[in-house]
Amino acid sequence: MRFSNWLFSLTNLVQLKLNRCEKCKYLPVALEQLSSLKDLELSQLGSLQYISDADVSDDHYSSYSAMPFFPSLSRLSILCCSNLKGWWKERTGSGSSSSTIYEHEALGCTGSIGTTSATTYKHQPSLLGLTDLEIMRCPDLTSNIPYLPNVERLSLKSCSSNL
Repeated sequence: MRFSNWLFSLTNLVQLKLNRCEKCKYLPVALEQLSSLKDLELSQLGSLQYISDADVSDDHYSSYSAMPFFPSLSRLSILCCSNLKGWWKERTGSGSSSSTIYEHEALGCTGSIGTTSATTYKHQPSLLGLTDLEIMRCPDLTSNIPYLPNVERLSLKSCSSNL
């Protein structure tokens, strides 16, 4: 599914809800750059496999430490996305010196967010402004969670035990 270019011209967009976009496999990279977007809800996106199609191993991301994206996002809800696997698709053999530096190591239903070392996320994109995260009914989501240093409210319901 392709999003129309006019969507990305909405530079003052504060809230976006995507519901039942059945052919959407990932969100376009340009969406991550909407500088005013504060609230994003992704609901019942049955084909969504990855939040972003960006290659976090390329120079755009790896040249920054904890590269922020979705710069103003404070609330994110991911609901009933049954095929969602991760935040971004890991690319192997694309020039990255290590394909594992983006793997998430400690965010889980039985783990503790606060104990994850910041060095784990040294080269990983981050959601610095995010304070409210809700993930519900995403059974295949198991990896590639961005760095979330400021989350104050976290709700995980009917998710994989490997999240």
